[in-house]
Amino acid sequence: RGLGMYQQSIDTLEESLALYKKHYSNVHYRVGWILVQLGDVFNKLGNPQKAKGSLENGLLIFQKCLPENHVSIGIALAYLGSCYRELGENEKSLDSLERSLKIHQQHFDKNHVKMGWILFHLASTYKALGKNHDAQKLYEKVLGIYARYSNEKNVESAHLLRDMAKIYIEKDRFDEAESFIAKSLKILEARHHVDAYKSLAVLGEIYLKKSAQFTGNKHNR
Repeated sequence: RGLGMYQQSIDTLEESLALYKKHYSNVHYRVGWILVQLGDVFNKLGNPQKAKGSLENGLLIFQKCLPENHVSIGIALAYLGSCYRELGENEKSLDSLERSLKIHQQHFDKNHVKMGWILFHLASTYKALGKNHDAQKLYEKVLGIYARYSNEKNVESAHLLRDMAKIYIEKDRFDEAESFIAKSLKILEARHHVDAYKSLAVLGEIYLKKSAQFTGNKHNR
């Protein structure tokens, strides 16, 4: 049922897109924004190839009708950077995210949650490129930013908590990771939110890694 909400989102956005194209031009700002939203949903559903086309087209429209430092362009670049990383196009991911970061720095304080969001994705791309030291430095910054918002009891906070859990997994600090993902799940399950399945997947990963760690320690005795 939860995943059906994503499909409903796609259906609604595609219907809206058809109407905007009918009554406005194909390069209207709203057309670009719907394409970017569609791309984000496709990527969340694990279809980065389809997301890529939608995001690239949305970004092209933004670049035609908006100033080059507009925050909407920064958001589109961030989504696209995440999508490229999922496709293994890590250099493109790095370029998109660095451009997005420069735009966000013009609009938000360095400790704003949006900055943490960009830095988290940039760190993940560094890791994919094998730049583990740079990734860990950014992850530390993200933890510092997200800690300011993680006590809020809303869906965005649940997403932040899940990202924090992922960072602690990278650090092999599985008990802390489990604590954060449990808080994320509690918020999402109380709201019957579709994204609870993502937090459950992270929890499963934690259990697997804790099991492997325990087995390894047992053999080393």
